[in-house]
Amino acid sequence: MKKAIVLACVFASPAFAQEEADAGIASDAPTAEPANALQPDTEKIGFLQGKLEALEEQFAESKSVLSGLSKIKVSGYIQARYTYAENSLSGVDSAGNPMVKDGFSVRRGRAKIQYDGTVARYLLQIDATPSGVTLKDAEAALTEPWSGKKYLTLVLGQTKWPFGYEVVQSSSEREFPERTRAIRAFFNGERDRGVKLAFKGGPVRAWLGVFDGNGTANKGFSGIDNDTEKDFYGRLAVDFKWFAAGVSGSGGLTYRPTDASGPGRHYERTRIGLDAQLYLDLLPFGSTAIKAEFVAGRTYQSGNVEVFGQTALGWYALLIQNIGDHEQVGFRYDFFDPATGTRNAVDSRDPAKPASRNQIHTFGLVASHYFDEVLKLTVAYELPLVFTGGATDSPPKQNLFTVQLQAKF
Repeated sequence: MKKAIVLACVFASPAFAQEEADAGIASDAPTAEPANALQPDTEKIGFLQGKLEALEEQFAESKSVLSGLSKIKVSGYIQARYTYAENSLSGVDSAGNPMVKDGFSVRRGRAKIQYDGTVARYLLQIDATPSGVTLKDAEAALTEPWSGKKYLTLVLGQTKWPFGYEVVQSSSEREFPERTRAIRAFFNGERDRGVKLAFKGGPVRAWLGVFDGNGTANKGFSGIDNDTEKDFYGRLAVDFKWFAAGVSGSGGLTYRPTDASGPGRHYERTRIGLDAQLYLDLLPFGSTAIKAEFVAGRTYQSGNVEVFGQTALGWYALLIQNIGDHEQVGFRYDFFDPATGTRNAVDSRDPAKPASRNQIHTFGLVASHYFDEVLKLTVAYELPLVFTGGATDSPPKQNLFTVQLQAKF
């Protein structure tokens, strides 16, 4: 009997040992570990470390590229129009220019590339229309890094004159299809070649500039200056978001190569201006904007003709009401007197002929619908009233109706 019990214990002990091992019970007997079970695989680790370092390097390169690309902005817009002009006629005038002023057109086809770095800025803008491709802006700018707040920026190249509100306002943001008569007369093309220094600190804005003076739209001297004189510009403004205002001025000389009195001579080219913009929430269904600007000066552009030595002035008042997020309506009164003050100016086409003294009052209505942030439809009607100063003269009919579709990105 004792022998049977001993034999049973001997044969059962391996089974008990296996059960203890399965249950996780520690055993006093040492166990043999598989070879290299806890040893690191140095070959695999080295391979993975190399992969990780390569990925980190690629990420750093991609981050550098993306950082550079984030500083580049590509934008543009197209303004396609249909215009009905009451004074449009078939044929050409005595100078051979077409008298047709209505029909379909591409008024502006802008493409702009801009780079904004820490201290440098690059800006290039071209205008592609059926009449050709022209350079609008070509700016190389330096922003001072010392203050940390970028107070001063120096711009050199072809850029907008720092004068008033409508000159520097983008055509894509303007409420009416075109600028007012006074602004078009004094600042034809809105741009010139030169240098300007801009200051921005809190609500204060200031600009100083030196330019060739003729502008980019001068028909007689496009792209070059016609004399050794330079024009000086200055503007001081404040911007409190809900209210903004500024005073501007410029002075210089322009040269007329031939004159009835003999050799060419210099004519004074000066401008002075005041502007203000007020933004209110008067009505419960949208915001209201009131804008006004006054400008006066000597020597200006009348169509394709430069009028020398004559003092002119003009001003406008604009009321804009936004209705919700998609509709906008507005009214504008625009006045231009081409011959106030001195009366000894000459017409550049005929020196013996005095320049026009017609006062022009233009009443305009505009309505716009924003389909989204890209597409805007604008309908505008302008009624000019021309007072010629003659007892028997009748003001010419110059009513203008414009439908414009603008796509902007």
